[in-house]
Amino acid sequence: MNQQGILILTVYDPAVSDQLAHVLITMAGYEVTTADSAFGASEIVRRVGPRAVILDIEEPAGPGIGVLDELKADARTANVPVVAVSALPESENERIRHRTAAVLSRSLDAEQLLTVLRQVMSPPR
Repeated sequence: MNQQGILILTVYDPAVSDQLAHVLITMAGYEVTTADSAFGASEIVRRVGPRAVILDIEEPAGPGIGVLDELKADARTANVPVVAVSALPESENERIRHRTAAVLSRSLDAEQLLTVLRQVMSPPR
């Protein structure tokens, strides 16, 4: 399946981001833009208009939560699906689940991520 032209932004630890970008590009043909940190990520979303954001959530009050808050508070980005890849315990994930399209564990595999991305980017029926 060729996904050319579908832009996905990853906001991730750089080492993981490189791996995810590689998997997405080679396995599914997505165009990927990477923000190496949470700082400035919301501005990148406004500027490039990705179809989805993969967001690293490391801690309950960390920068990933701040990006999620900014994206959902801005009318220009509020409807961009956010897939959170979380290192948080399940009890903390429940607190962010209502603001994201999906919350995945860091132990996910590439196929699981691609499946979720296809689901969150598909048009409503």
